[in-house]
Amino acid sequence: MTRERPRRLVACSAQETNSHPKVRPIRGAIRASLTIALLMWSVAGEAHDYAAPPLYRSVESADAIVVATVTDGDLGVVRVDETLKGKTSRTIRLVNYIDTFMRLSDRRPLVNGAQELMFLKKEDENYAPLQMQLGRWPIHSGLPELPGFVAELGLPDYRRTIVHLAALQEKARDNSAGAFQAYIEGMRSADPQIRLWAAATAHSTR
Repeated sequence: MTRERPRRLVACSAQETNSHPKVRPIRGAIRASLTIALLMWSVAGEAHDYAAPPLYRSVESADAIVVATVTDGDLGVVRVDETLKGKTSRTIRLVNYIDTFMRLSDRRPLVNGAQELMFLKKEDENYAPLQMQLGRWPIHSGLPELPGFVAELGLPDYRRTIVHLAALQEKARDNSAGAFQAYIEGMRSADPQIRLWAAATAHSTR
């Protein structure tokens, strides 16, 4: 009996520790981090040695995120139908929007009348999609064509997720209690894309 008693004590202690409210977020963050690592590994071998970044990185890196319709594919001119982040004029011109290192069959020219979700960086008076074609998501029947990494977690409401991510990232840039609250909100979110951002970047908060 004396040998079994310590075992029961250890088991009890472990159970109490796992149920402690302060431990649960840490365990959740560890699981999310493992998910990130597995997903990054799974997409690292995509064709052309390109790995689409997670959504939160695209949102953070973009100067503007828009839903746009191509009006002149030859000149790279698009009409901005909706702005999810940043500010642009109603009509903008794109540069570096086709990856010339890809095979001809994989290149995606701009097609007149096509609608795309675009993650853009400002270049002088024009805009360039992030990572060329990876920053352009074709939209079919109102839904964007998701790259592999984003599709793994799902994106049921891309507008809401992108706007929410941009707002949380803006709040997190302020090294204060507001930043801490942004990560707490992210961890508690029902949106897996937002939880992924919080789990992957909260460690950088001081």
